[in-house]
Amino acid sequence: MITLRDKVALIADIHANDEAFKAILEDIKKRNIKYTFSLGDLVGLGPSPSECIDLAMQNGIINISGNNDYYCILP
Repeated sequence: MITLRDKVALIADIHANDEAFKAILEDIKKRNIKYTFSLGDLVGLGPSPSECIDLAMQNGIINISGNNDYYCILP
């Protein structure tokens, strides 16, 4: 359960850029942030959507889907 004293990171618009995402995750770890929320557009536009999804899952990131995320799952 999140408390008012827990450090939280909010990230958004990664757009499948795994190199930038890795750098962000390193910074989050250095700051001892307990919870990370993605506010959308984890995938789309960039070269590495699968890698970014894997990184988010491996790091327990809570994701809110953005429009680019929805475009990837629509038929």
